[in-house]
Amino acid sequence: MRIVLWPAWAAAALLLGGCITMDNLTLESVAIGGYEPDPNGRYGSFSCDNGYSVFIKYLSPIRISLSFNNGKDRFIDYLDGQADAGGGYANRLNNLRWQETNSAGVLTYPAGDWRTSRRLLTTACTPRSRHP
Repeated sequence: MRIVLWPAWAAAALLLGGCITMDNLTLESVAIGGYEPDPNGRYGSFSCDNGYSVFIKYLSPIRISLSFNNGKDRFIDYLDGQADAGGGYANRLNNLRWQETNSAGVLTYPAGDWRTSRRLLTTACTPRSRHP
């Protein structure tokens, strides 16, 4: 019992003594990957015409995390974009792209033989309906 109480007493003493303040410890002050966080912390979920499921996490106004599932495998990557470029994002290799207009999106992704053919495929995506 003494071992469990000691850390609690030490933390209380430090907080009361002013050695540790909680004022500056807010989630909003944390930048993800060097980017300013999106104040809205939005997420998106889309169903695509080719059967893929796409999930977007808006990390900042110019950076998203995109994951998609083709029914067999799940792929995840970070995409960067320009705030004034009309909602377009691309990964570092420019072989995974997401273009969003209004509430719909277009996913451009590498074909299975991309390493040899450099062929990219495109599919239209619509927001998934939310069920209560």
